[in-house]
Amino acid sequence: MKGRISRCDRGSARWGLEGGEAVLKLRSLKASGDLDDYLAFHARKELERNHLEKFDNNELLSLRSAA
Repeated sequence: MKGRISRCDRGSARWGLEGGEAVLKLRSLKASGDLDDYLAFHARKELERNHLEKFDNNELLSLRSAA
């Protein structure tokens, strides 16, 4: 298969170039000691993108005070 690389020498397990690049990036973050910071950043961005942008500031303040 062109554009796909074998993974772990298993015939049916394949990654595309995007998946392989993503794994390399995560491995480099772990090797550099920055993985925890990256995961915290990613979690904040997911929260903003998927939840917080659906509320205006007044709603967020009332939700925070109720919690």
